[in-house]
Amino acid sequence: MEFDKIIEEWKKDCPIDDTALDQESVKIPVLHGKYLELHSREKIYLNYLEVEYKRLYRERWEFYSGKSEKPFQLKLLKTDLHIYLDSDEKLCELKEKVDAQKQKVSYIESVIKSLETRSFQITNAINWRKFTAGHD
Repeated sequence: MEFDKIIEEWKKDCPIDDTALDQESVKIPVLHGKYLELHSREKIYLNYLEVEYKRLYRERWEFYSGKSEKPFQLKLLKTDLHIYLDSDEKLCELKEKVDAQKQKVSYIESVIKSLETRSFQITNAINWRKFTAGHD
């Protein structure tokens, strides 16, 4: 799922209707399940991207170090190899995808943490209402 869509979904799911706190309390497990499923899918994709990055890194390392079938035309010192790997277009492109996916997974994890504390927020709202109404 695209990151912008995840953010929009959370913007819709995040608000707590303080006129229906009982219904909001019942929605917590549903929302928790929704974002846990999303987290699992996005985490699996992140793992896939990280494995692809490692595979591509090895492939590009072999190319620049002269160990591939069609090696790089320049003879590089081992100390200079990282300069070429760090600026390799294919590696940089995949690294950007990995970083974006990490950010997406991190965002979903913070949504889940927020959902885990939602029942306390609802309880606090109920207790505040009782207090302001003069009940113990």
